[in-house]
Amino acid sequence: MKSYYANKGTGLASLTMKEHDIPVPGPHEVLVRVRAASLNYRDLAILWGTYPLPIKPDGIPLADGAGEVMVTGPGITRARTGGRVAATPLPLWIDGPFGGWDYAAQIGGSLDGLLTEYAVLHEEWIVHIPDHLSFEEAAALPTAGIAAWNALTGGSRPLQAGETVLTLGSGGVSLFAFQFAKLFGAHIIVTTSSEDKAQRLKALGADEVVNYRTTPNWHEAVRELTAGRGVDHVVESIDGLCAGFCSHWHIFRGDGGGFRRALQALALIMAQSRESLMRTPKVTTLSDGRQKRAMVCPSAHLCAQQSLV
Repeated sequence: MKSYYANKGTGLASLTMKEHDIPVPGPHEVLVRVRAASLNYRDLAILWGTYPLPIKPDGIPLADGAGEVMVTGPGITRARTGGRVAATPLPLWIDGPFGGWDYAAQIGGSLDGLLTEYAVLHEEWIVHIPDHLSFEEAAALPTAGIAAWNALTGGSRPLQAGETVLTLGSGGVSLFAFQFAKLFGAHIIVTTSSEDKAQRLKALGADEVVNYRTTPNWHEAVRELTAGRGVDHVVESIDGLCAGFCSHWHIFRGDGGGFRRALQALALIMAQSRESLMRTPKVTTLSDGRQKRAMVCPSAHLCAQQSLV
């Protein structure tokens, strides 16, 4: 079998293909033939050297992938030979609140990933994928897709038809979020950095697009597009620097000061330090009763219930 290997901070050119024997699954493990894998921003950040979490030296990249169970080890109860499965990015986080560094092991990071022909995974690290999804579609969902879905539907105030959603940028989470929101019947505003991207976003169904390079005070433009009311939901994925979107509070309805304070409660996907991730609350209630929620990455339970069934 063939696998690709890389090291943190060594760039795309450092990817090295190696051939080795197909591994044998142990107790409660499965051997998966990887049919598709997808690239996320965090995978690039590892190669760039900016990803803050521990990375396995000479490890196999990519957190997201899907494939077919070829062999099951002793004691398996959650999988069968021939089953179609996807991996969960944070495999030790099964359900409930994020439990800190005991849950921080990551496929394609501190654990070997899915840029490989075969992978051995614990049965608790996989979820089953439905027949209507191709392997390619299922491989694209776990990190960005489910984070976007949960941002719109989780918590005490899920998205409703007719509401306005603002997605910031055109990264994976934002693209998933605006397409999901469109299916809900929401009005979609997207920010982006170029006219070319703006045209592509409109072709995908965005109702309004604001170029934040030509419109530095983009929050004011969003206010104008909503007749001064502001938006109901903002979906943003960030790299650990809050300063870049302290202007967001201007675009929400209600008390801007409440939203400014809510920024301090973000659970950052790319936290700058272990301490900042550990102490970050997951939910903050705004002054008008709405909630600002954030996710680090989806748990196995979310993968199983919110997108892959």
